[in-house]
Amino acid sequence: MINPRRCLLIIVSAVFLYTSLLPAQAIPDARVRYVSAGAVYLDRGGSIGLKVGDRLDVVRNNEVIARIEVTYLATASASCKIISQQGEIQAGDVARWIEHTSEEAVTDTTTEVRTREIPVKRAIETKTLFRTFISGGFSVQWYHRTDKSPAGMDFNQWNARLNLRIRNLWAKDLYLNINTRARYDQRSYASGVSIPAEEWRSRIYWITFAYEPADAPFNFQVGRIASNKFSGLGYLDGLILQHNVSRSFNWGVFGGVQPDMQSIDFSTDMQKYGVYGSYRYGAYDDTYLQTTLAVAGSYSGGTVNREYAYFEIRINDKSGWRLNNSLELDFNRDWRKEYSGTSLSLSSFYLSGSYKFNDRLTAGLGYDNRKNYLTYVYYSRPQELFNETQRQSLRGDVWIKVPADMTISLRAGGRQGKDESQISYNYGVTLLKSNLFKYFQATLAFTGFRNIYNHGYSPSASVRYQLGAVNTGVSYGAYRYIVDRYDENRLNQYVNLTFSIPVWSKIYLFGHYYYDWGDDMEGHRILTELGYRF
Repeated sequence: MINPRRCLLIIVSAVFLYTSLLPAQAIPDARVRYVSAGAVYLDRGGSIGLKVGDRLDVVRNNEVIARIEVTYLATASASCKIISQQGEIQAGDVARWIEHTSEEAVTDTTTEVRTREIPVKRAIETKTLFRTFISGGFSVQWYHRTDKSPAGMDFNQWNARLNLRIRNLWAKDLYLNINTRARYDQRSYASGVSIPAEEWRSRIYWITFAYEPADAPFNFQVGRIASNKFSGLGYLDGLILQHNVSRSFNWGVFGGVQPDMQSIDFSTDMQKYGVYGSYRYGAYDDTYLQTTLAVAGSYSGGTVNREYAYFEIRINDKSGWRLNNSLELDFNRDWRKEYSGTSLSLSSFYLSGSYKFNDRLTAGLGYDNRKNYLTYVYYSRPQELFNETQRQSLRGDVWIKVPADMTISLRAGGRQGKDESQISYNYGVTLLKSNLFKYFQATLAFTGFRNIYNHGYSPSASVRYQLGAVNTGVSYGAYRYIVDRYDENRLNQYVNLTFSIPVWSKIYLFGHYYYDWGDDMEGHRILTELGYRF
């Protein structure tokens, strides 16, 4: 006779054995919700299996732009530190889980001890709460150009770069960000007073002390700030104070002075002030809306330099629509009104949208309408250089995924100036083969163009090999154009070799080699960089 309890035991044991032998399931992708001065905040957390110490790649357009590590965790959100970075992280980027680090095991053990002894719990929590994290990178770069043209202007350049992020400085959620560069240029000979044969140029792009947790009522940044709160702000030596009314809505004020735009040195000649507000709704992989409104002004010794309003809205819909619109509206008074003849002028308008029909087809369309605007800094110069020439451009793109791991992108665009009778246009097609061979990717591209001065085309081909942190490639391209006025045909070609390899531990080596030859140029260009990521 069959024993029901024994049958149940056998079934449960079999299911347990089967599931235990299955490979671990990948943790679902998350999205970047918010980027502060010292942290990256995700829209998912412990509910999908993330743990403190997990590492994720930040991906955009199938390219890894950064690596992050989870430091604080909630059920539906996570805060991460940046381990390495090749590009700017933006809201909406995909965060893809790659591994549990050894730090996770320490965290799990610590959690077990804390549940047993209250004194140990307090000691460990205090240590974790005020632990300081240091990340960033330091690199030395050398660039050399050999000019075989009649001009013979050889060029050498040495760069030393430091990008430093210190998180939890003195207390929780206090950050110090430093980005600076020292550069030495050496030319074959001087070219006028402004271009000497040898010169040092040092830059401090930003050195910012910040407090920016997403769940705090107030955030601030102080120092030299390169903020992305809204377009047009630029560099600011001063203060940004933000009030987080909720996780969806915040507003803030800023004030300070603008550094010298050529040397990036401290200057008090130009003052900046303004106010902004931002609202976010939904999740990026579902239905998402983000909008920003700002009013800003810059002044030179009490005289208006520029006063304007900035508006931006981004909409993603789960049905496949994406929309991005931004505009700048200038308020003209005093000398600006006398020059323009109007109190208001639309100096920038941009609108783009795309629709994903299915997993294989996406199409997009964009419109750009901009004007040059005159500032007080250049008011004394000939005004015909700042004639508010209007530029209008229309651009369309189509992305098609075809079998055999291939993607085809088609693009075309046109542009016309206010005083131009002829439309300038360009068009192109790119074919990408992801798995040509194992770890190999191939690209073929063709671009054509015509403007008011010349017309031509440019074909190119490249092959890239990537395995982990090793990335190498070779490409060839040509650029043929005809100068319409003289019916002159000119051709230039190039070969480019590139590599990026880990040397040891966190030390890496990166390099480019170009060889250009043709009617307009001939010579070698070499770029090498030795760096350390910490």
